[in-house]
Amino acid sequence: MSEFNGWPKIPPTNTPRLTELMIGDYYMLRVRFLAFLMATSLLASSSISAAQERTILAVMDIQDNSGKLESSDVRTANDFLRGLLLKSGRFDVVDKSRHEAKRREVIEELRRESGDSCYDERCRIQLGRELAADTLLECTIGAMGTTCTFTCELIPLEKGTAESSGVAEFICGAKGLVGAVRTVSSQLTGADVDSVGSPPQRGAFVERNFGEEASSWQPIADVGVVTAFESQPDGATVVVDGQVQCQSTPCSRTLVRGRHHVSMLRENYVKVSRQIDVTPESRRIEFKLEPDFGWLTIQCAVPGVQVEMDGQPIGKTPLANYPAARGGHRIVLKDPRFLLRGKDVQIERGENEVVELEAVPRRGGLRIVATDSDGNDLAAQAFVD
Repeated sequence: MSEFNGWPKIPPTNTPRLTELMIGDYYMLRVRFLAFLMATSLLASSSISAAQERTILAVMDIQDNSGKLESSDVRTANDFLRGLLLKSGRFDVVDKSRHEAKRREVIEELRRESGDSCYDERCRIQLGRELAADTLLECTIGAMGTTCTFTCELIPLEKGTAESSGVAEFICGAKGLVGAVRTVSSQLTGADVDSVGSPPQRGAFVERNFGEEASSWQPIADVGVVTAFESQPDGATVVVDGQVQCQSTPCSRTLVRGRHHVSMLRENYVKVSRQIDVTPESRRIEFKLEPDFGWLTIQCAVPGVQVEMDGQPIGKTPLANYPAARGGHRIVLKDPRFLLRGKDVQIERGENEVVELEAVPRRGGLRIVATDSDGNDLAAQAFVD
């Protein structure tokens, strides 16, 4: 390095003490000037290094696989995420208009070549390179019942595989999506970029207040409503939005406020399904189940005769209001004292089928033999009853 020759000249003097003082001031000025140059150089190097470390990020469109959100809300969430990432200072986010223009060019090129749209890995990587990005951000929304998930992955183009990710669960809806975007952005950047901004840059410090806003948190305690389920008769299985909630009524479960598809089913009863609006004012759901069977009444002049239905004993005459499944059945009087008598009947839902059967005595004979003590046959008169 050439020696700096721009230093001020020391004027000649005939006074020894004054000359000593001026030489001291001269060297002190030189030291201070060198220190200033070194500090300025370090600051510039630091700024250039920090700028070089920032990742150029292409934020892809959020893919909504849940089917529970409006497309306009998903687009707004995408813009919100871009803003939070840019605000963090960690990323240089590709301009949205430039992103869209390049995306249309890549899609058109792919369609001319193979008829594909820009949803596969090849297209995304090509789009990232066209945008001169280092990394892609891909985000998806999924759903499990009434709970949605928001997942984002940072994919460096050099590797082609995810380097880091963020994920958040939320109650499906626009309000829940806002909170999920905040959470995932914080996970990706390592700081709460929404409530607390970046510290001021060196050399430009300004006194200011910062911190969380009262509106940045919203309670969600009111989303659940404890709901009682009852049925007539008891013992019904409760299904809400396709998921079994309890095996036997009466029971109670916590449901998210809003409209739900509720079903109750019990063996031998007709399934009941309805759309129910769950609110804090409607905490009880009761269904009356209609029987999916009929009844059978057997009338016979002779009591105590065994009755069978489809080959299985069901009682003795008289028999009243015996539950029987819908459809055809064979009813038989089966008793060794009487002739076999029966009838085929059709049981309808909710009806009582009355069957009259006649018990016809079975005929038989009686042979009586009398002998004496020596084994001789005897003729004798017999009495019955």
